[in-house]
Amino acid sequence: MRTLLLLAVLAFGAGAQYYPANYLISGSAVQVVDGAGNVTTLIDNQGTAYAVTMDWDNTQVLYGDTTGDGFFRIDPATSAVTTILVDPNLFNTPTQIEVNQDGDYVVAGSGTSGYGLYRIRGSSVTTIMTTLTSSLPGSFTGGMVIDVDTGEYVAQLYGGAAGPHPLVSIHPTTGAITTIATNISTLGAPRFSFCQDVATSDFWVGVNDSTAGYLYNVGRSGISTLIATNNDRFAFNTLEPDRAGAANRRLVHTYISNLYYTDLTSFQTTAVAINGSARSPRGASILNRREVQTVRVGTRKWDLLFSFQNHPGASYVTAISFSGVRPGIPLPDGRRILLNVDTLSLLSLQGLLIPLFNPGPLALGPTGTARGSLDLSAIPTLGLTLHIGTVVLDPSAPLGIAVVADPIPVRV
Repeated sequence: MRTLLLLAVLAFGAGAQYYPANYLISGSAVQVVDGAGNVTTLIDNQGTAYAVTMDWDNTQVLYGDTTGDGFFRIDPATSAVTTILVDPNLFNTPTQIEVNQDGDYVVAGSGTSGYGLYRIRGSSVTTIMTTLTSSLPGSFTGGMVIDVDTGEYVAQLYGGAAGPHPLVSIHPTTGAITTIATNISTLGAPRFSFCQDVATSDFWVGVNDSTAGYLYNVGRSGISTLIATNNDRFAFNTLEPDRAGAANRRLVHTYISNLYYTDLTSFQTTAVAINGSARSPRGASILNRREVQTVRVGTRKWDLLFSFQNHPGASYVTAISFSGVRPGIPLPDGRRILLNVDTLSLLSLQGLLIPLFNPGPLALGPTGTARGSLDLSAIPTLGLTLHIGTVVLDPSAPLGIAVVADPIPVRV
């Protein structure tokens, strides 16, 4: 049945696909802006909210706040705020927050040890690395992402007005650093958030000087290529990609007056005027973007959470692969399932890997969620990166295809 469902997906085509047009922005407020530029303020805060992303449950919003010296969670339905961790010695400038494969929070901020990268699990804080111990130049105010290829943490450092501004990869447990690019740009400085192009493995970084904003593509070889320029010098300071498998891929970015879209084929940037009280953005994400997430429940055991809230009751197909995500499976309409099919994938599609990989019920519940599992406790550590790919089928969607989700990495 699972193999038949995947073949059914390959037989369909359905036009361009983006995320639902609701984007999170954080600055002197945490807000939601829709595709028409309408703003809903979740909270006003007296300092600056830097990073913003979705929590592992795909309902709560995470952010860091300079006045609160820490990281917080907000319920978009009620605007109720709860504290994750406050520590002025570590986080007098909390700049980044992400959710790793265990459901832990990976955060960056400055304190008595300079800028550091830390893991928060419950009330326990583990130091991954600091700029003082590593001798890295600059601060962690340029953004951080989890590399879809390796599961490592990639950080864009801000080296002050004069630079340099290196892009580095950081091992999630040892803190070992690999330099991807020694300096992104001599035209200007990176600011608040950058992103990875899952479809190509490259990175998109925005910088600005006193006159303009610049969009750079940074390849794995470390070569930076100037792609676009904008007269709004802050236009590329908060970058977020739409779904990587979309037929017409684009970046979403924003500043006070405009929500911008940059087409990743033509590299043309269009602007939508923001209607409402928009604050100076320091971070950007997509509301409810964490559609597939693993959460640690034991040693080498994870729950596998599916969250497609716009598609309650829909069928889904999920598979695993040790062969990476590119070139993936091209669809007739230009979209792409970013997962390379190998023997492991075929076995997982046929349900032959349970309990090692349990895809769950293959139907989303009334809230658009489902739960599976990944249990590697019976096998040794492999030192490999496993990828999980998921598609959602829905008879009410155009041609029966609702979503081609981005793949997620799991270091095993």
